[in-house]
Amino acid sequence: MDDGSPDNCGVICDRYADSDKRVRVVHQPNKGVAAARNAGLPLAKGEYLFFVDSDDYLAEGCIEKHISVALMHDADMVCAQSCNVDENGLLINKKTAEQVDPVVMDANSAMRYYATKMWGPWNRLIKKEVHENIRFPQYRIHEDEAIKFLLLERCRKVVEIPDILYMYRQHGSSITATGDADRMDMFYSCLKNYQYLEENHKDICRLFLQSLCDSALLNLSLLIRKKDLDRITEITDFAKQYFLRIMISGGVSVSRKLRFVLVAISNWKKEMCLYVRFYSRLETIRKEAK
Repeated sequence: MDDGSPDNCGVICDRYADSDKRVRVVHQPNKGVAAARNAGLPLAKGEYLFFVDSDDYLAEGCIEKHISVALMHDADMVCAQSCNVDENGLLINKKTAEQVDPVVMDANSAMRYYATKMWGPWNRLIKKEVHENIRFPQYRIHEDEAIKFLLLERCRKVVEIPDILYMYRQHGSSITATGDADRMDMFYSCLKNYQYLEENHKDICRLFLQSLCDSALLNLSLLIRKKDLDRITEITDFAKQYFLRIMISGGVSVSRKLRFVLVAISNWKKEMCLYVRFYSRLETIRKEAK
């Protein structure tokens, strides 16, 4: 997908298509990553889907490994590990896999497993039929987070493997690196997920609540610095609407509950800003002490 690339990427893609008939290229005006993926989905001819962002790269044998695991376990989704690299492709952080052997899960187990984990479409192999009629929302970032439970609940079997096969490139002009991205998209994705789980999977909904709280509090601290009063109001309205659920939840930490009390009872004046920053700093100190 050439999403209005300003350089020669489109030309390079056409060269690949000329030399290999399996490669098809679509050129379109720049509409964003979600629109590019959505335009490509109905054109896919294979049995599986695998998304790769334009500035990232794969470890040698990445696709072969995913396919072999999918066939071995008759899996609808195979998830590998990733690591961050700099603009020159050098490792930024050496990631250690949490498990040694593959983890095989049914749909419910997978939804519970990923309820507290960040999600990206670019590090997993998915059967095309699982993605049928599911499209990415038009968010600037975290558009993939908004559909993870829709995909997982359709899977008969999900396998996570410990192999680091995807290299996620971080550079100064990337959406997530610059800090210019609209972080509220993450909050909207989490809220959409929570509302869906509340209606369809209440047991998993309780697990996901802390992720939703983290997203709200992170955005609140950013919005306070930007003095974005309209969106601060969105977060405070959320805190008031979900206040009881957050307070009685066993899955939300005490420090987060205290911060939500302050958010819910305040009218986002200076005192509330100071309190939120105080408890954020307090939690950081506790983590460092461990």
